[in-house]
Amino acid sequence: MLSVIIPILLLIMSAIMAIYVLSSKNIKVIASIESERVPKKLINKIATYFSTSLMISTLFIAIGIYLTEKNLLVALLFFAFGIAALLPFYYYYHKVQK
Repeated sequence: MLSVIIPILLLIMSAIMAIYVLSSKNIKVIASIESERVPKKLINKIATYFSTSLMISTLFIAIGIYLTEKNLLVALLFFAFGIAALLPFYYYYHKVQK
């Protein structure tokens, strides 16, 4: 039962965060980002990339949580995909900073 409730709550919280960042363009809530160093013209693009990466990553992690009891190897693979889904955003962010 908990393997169904936790992924649903995770997806809901992640969707709320992604919608907030997209609508407010407030990138200060993103951890490990120095929002002062981001050019003003790229804030919209960074917010969009972050929201997209967040939702894709959360989806993979939620699927991994759901599959943990059924097939641990596949669940670990989905966890790895979830972490890897965030890497393009951080690559773009570091490229923009330089």
